[in-house]
Amino acid sequence: MTTHTHLPRPVPCHGAGPASFRQPGERHASAAETPPEPWALVLRARALIARHLAAAPAAIDTLIFWCLHTHAHHNFEVSPRLILHGRDARADHARTLRVLGWLTPNPRLIARATSFGVLDLLAHERATLLFDDAANAILARRDLRALIAAGARRDAMFLRPRAGGKQSPFRACAAPLALATCRTPPDDILAHAIVVPLTPALLRDDAERAAITDPPHEARALRAEFQAFTDRLANKQLAPAAPLPTFLSSAARETWAPLFAFAQAMGTEAEAAMRAAASQFASPEHLEPPTSPRALLRDIRRLVGVDEQPVSSTALVEELTRDPDSPWVACDRGNRLTPRGLAQRLAHFDVRPQVIFPANAPAFRGYKAEALLTAFARYLDDPVALAVLQHGQG
Repeated sequence: MTTHTHLPRPVPCHGAGPASFRQPGERHASAAETPPEPWALVLRARALIARHLAAAPAAIDTLIFWCLHTHAHHNFEVSPRLILHGRDARADHARTLRVLGWLTPNPRLIARATSFGVLDLLAHERATLLFDDAANAILARRDLRALIAAGARRDAMFLRPRAGGKQSPFRACAAPLALATCRTPPDDILAHAIVVPLTPALLRDDAERAAITDPPHEARALRAEFQAFTDRLANKQLAPAAPLPTFLSSAARETWAPLFAFAQAMGTEAEAAMRAAASQFASPEHLEPPTSPRALLRDIRRLVGVDEQPVSSTALVEELTRDPDSPWVACDRGNRLTPRGLAQRLAHFDVRPQVIFPANAPAFRGYKAEALLTAFARYLDDPVALAVLQHGQG
């Protein structure tokens, strides 16, 4: 069963290609009209979203460029899953999804679904999926989690049981998707996700937020101009023309590439805005528990740096638990971290303790520098650790 809200349905805009949509009564930019400056579109979208959402500027820019990519998501290898994450149920989950629906093609707001229901929806229309998981009805289903993760890829197919006849059991599941949730998504979804944190709005007594009802005229005009801008880029290679920021890992570059492609096509101001947004949201560390294995690896990286010397298990534990406010003071059912607990967590990264025999010093049990540097480079996407490794191997 699929429960979804039909946000005002766009109708095909003849002569603009199969991916073009407009609202009834909306004007689509024609070749005879002077197209607006691309950066002006971003400024107008910023003003529109800021009137309706209490979001930081970097978050607003991320929403804008994600909405732009939905008009041409089929041209990219990966369509990033937009995760609107707020642990507090009072955050603007549903409100943000509705604003996204104003600027994306054929939006479908879904509050309860099955994977088969979503597949049937995608078989009949090219939809932008907006999942409202405030009631934990989406991520609680294993089939939907698999569908959300798989749908990031352009050629993704989902296997469903045959219903009889000659109908193929394979269904295409690629679609742009935003998910608003209070839960932490699993790693397979986060692999190609952009996570934007949401918090409850701070409202003054004399302030009143604009109502979320039917799309305002400005939103309808912006949606049409977003599509027109995408149409003008149809004959060009929709890919980043310049290298992406070095602070992005290889996996993050694939995820952020569609947004940077549009930002670079819009000029230097847009690219600078996208770079600032990516620097904040490329690594969603706030989703991880403070005592997760990756959190431990990050803390060890801060303690030992990229020193090429082995480190003692006992010394590491002492440093990690020196601060009484450290999460490692009570990480194991209220007990302090131990060398055994340290080894169990680092085993996730194939880092295991060994007996170290240093020259002119007693032997001790600990970790070799090469193992730690490899873990920093591979699991923390640390370019400095990678450079030290490569220099040592050279």
